Amino acid sequence: MVADRNNRCIRRIKLSTGDVTTVTKDVNFPYDVIGIDDKIYILEPTCIKVFDGSKVSVFAGSTSTSGYKDGALKDALFGQMFHFDYNPNDECLYVADYGNNVIRRIPLNLEVSSDFYANKTSAIVNQTVVLTSTSKNFQSLTWEIYPRVTPSKLVLH
Repeated sequence: MVADRNNRCIRRIKLSTGDVTTVTKDVNFPYDVIGIDDKIYILEPTCIKVFDGSKVSVFAGSTSTSGYKDGALKDALFGQMFHFDYNPNDECLYVADYGNNVIRRIPLNLEVSSDFYANKTSAIVNQTVVLTSTSKNFQSLTWEIYPRVTPSKLVLH
């Protein structure tokens, strides 16, 4: 994939044949592009767009407003972005926001999952049970474990 900034489009180049095809023209001066799974993420100066194979939509930031604001993806503001990269270990984009002189971290998977497993499931009094979290995409977790007579309670933050 190539971000063709001056022609305002994303192009695919097939290296084996040299064929060039236009993927989408629904972009405005793209600077960088990354293909992840079945989606294409497109970096523009103040927003990140995503192409799902049929339509382009704003994933993060604003197409018309620059600034600096953290928060929900569509509420976030960026200064001037030129490059980004993807880290598959944490499923996040890392964006060089030159306008604000910072590196921004943008999670791609926003679905929170909470679960854990125990090294023992039938403990006796004063025996230690180790809980290991397999939860993902959370800022903090609070587990409250009660005796069997009371159901477990999970609080996500």
